[in-house]
Amino acid sequence: MNAVLELQEKCFRASYDAGWWHHADTGLPYIPGDAAITEDGIVRWSNINEPIRLMIIHYWPMMIACKIALIHSEVSEAMGAHRIDGMDDKLKHRLGIETEMADSMIRQFDLAGAMTYAAQLGVIDPKTHRFDLDAAISEKMSFVFI
Repeated sequence: MNAVLELQEKCFRASYDAGWWHHADTGLPYIPGDAAITEDGIVRWSNINEPIRLMIIHYWPMMIACKIALIHSEVSEAMGAHRIDGMDDKLKHRLGIETEMADSMIRQFDLAGAMTYAAQLGVIDPKTHRFDLDAAISEKMSFVFI
């Protein structure tokens, strides 16, 4: 596996394991085809009742939009950090713009990993959701820098 695909997987897994892809109260997945993590254990996608499954599929595009908005907010925070040329408030040895750009990239890799995971689960069309950012970056760079 190449480094970019590894980052997609690593960022998604960290976010997923932290609970960012499941509803905090119900444990229901935000990713179509995923299992629900409940207090009683794991509920498979096929055991989630049909109206809830349809709702998760219906709202999947909105989840993607929300994640893109979070990426945008990190880029805006990077601009704010650049304007004041200050250090990060948590990683005090790092520039704020540096850590905000890192946050943006982490969120981008997380979303790419989640979309790929959704495609692998077979509920979402793999032609529109399987991400290979490494190939996309290489192709884009050859296009942009000619």
